[in-house]
Amino acid sequence: MWTRRQWRLDVAAGGLFLLGVLAALAVVSYDPADVGELAQPPNPVPHNLLGRPGAWIGHGLAETLGVAVYALLAGWFVLVVLLIRRRGWFAWSRRLCGWLLLVPSIALLANSSRTAWPVAALLGPGGSLGAWLAAALEQSGSPLLQVLIPAAALTVGVLLALDFTVRPGLRWG
Repeated sequence: MWTRRQWRLDVAAGGLFLLGVLAALAVVSYDPADVGELAQPPNPVPHNLLGRPGAWIGHGLAETLGVAVYALLAGWFVLVVLLIRRRGWFAWSRRLCGWLLLVPSIALLANSSRTAWPVAALLGPGGSLGAWLAAALEQSGSPLLQVLIPAAALTVGVLLALDFTVRPGLRWG
């Protein structure tokens, strides 16, 4: 028998799952030519699986986060699974904080790399978030801080978000 609280969590998890699937479909089928002013010639009919709204959502996410959009989607689905499995609020919020640290860290890392990425953003593979963070770190002046801050954020993000995989490895070692 479901209690009122369990029913609400299931509805919330289902809603978040549905939104995550729609966002993932919009990102995976994103084509810059679907948004007319970005590529010439524009597609007369959007190739995005969700049509014109999906093209705009995919465009917004890809331009803002760049490659880190995949980390956002992965974190979204991990949090949905945590809601379904009924983990405590401490575990849920700890992992949420980890994913919230990983997304900008990955955007910054992608922005500083010179490799080609599957998501093409106008401001680089890290999107506008990665470009903004890189500019903010450059203004800090110290090259040591430009390396230490992203490395620390990435490490803490991985430890918080993926603690269920890190803990057994630490116990085994």
